Amino acid sequence: MKPPTQSVRATESQPTTTCPGPLQIGWALWHLTWRNQLSWRQSPVLVLHILGLPLLGYLRASSLLSLGGAMLFTIDLYTYLALPLFCLNGFGGLVRDDLQEDTACYILTRPIRRWQFLIGRYGSQALWTWLIATLTYGAFGCTWWILGMANWLPAMLALMIVAIPTVLVYGAISALLGLLTRKYLVLGLIYGFVIEFGVGQIPTNLNSLSMTNHLKDLLALYPEIGEHLARDPEQPWLSLSLLLVATLLSLGASCLLFSHREYLHAEEMTR
Repeated sequence: MKPPTQSVRATESQPTTTCPGPLQIGWALWHLTWRNQLSWRQSPVLVLHILGLPLLGYLRASSLLSLGGAMLFTIDLYTYLALPLFCLNGFGGLVRDDLQEDTACYILTRPIRRWQFLIGRYGSQALWTWLIATLTYGAFGCTWWILGMANWLPAMLALMIVAIPTVLVYGAISALLGLLTRKYLVLGLIYGFVIEFGVGQIPTNLNSLSMTNHLKDLLALYPEIGEHLARDPEQPWLSLSLLLVATLLSLGASCLLFSHREYLHAEEMTR
């Protein structure tokens, strides 16, 4: 029988496992996000996204020669089309890309719950996507300034602000689609054509299922944009609430799915 002092020393010498705090988890996942996005494979895509689309907008705006026409082209090209597709590509592979590249397996073996990992990755990706969207809108604004368009700065700032709920809601929907199937790009395109561009054009209450309609109400709050959209914000707070509800429901469903479905050894997670 060991003496009491030796038992105490043996107990004290055993390593203890401490759970990381929310800040540690968030910082680690943010580091994982930006390191992955600034890789040699992703950097050309980001440069093309930030500079290529505004260059296309510049070529188009030079023929429009009005801030209203340039804004409408930017909203149609980027806010309604390119930015949701960018969210689909980034958030759809939120879990699958990490598991395929073995960057998340180590983290998931640590004392961290799956829903914490998913929320942390979602928040990091949302922040990164909004930063890229802000730089892109800034480049669009620079083209308006070069063309000598008046009152371009308030319009650009308004687009940057509305980009926040845009990224959050489309990011949450894309993350859910990515957990439902590995062919999330195809499912996302079907969702966009059927719901956003199909049901959203129906002049009934069904068009409330379209997130684009709610974003239009938020954009119409800004006089510089609303007068060119020819749209009066009927109930902007209701639109903002519905965007928040859609975001929370999609995130909640994603957390439940990721917590109760095994992805690490699933056949669909292989390359």
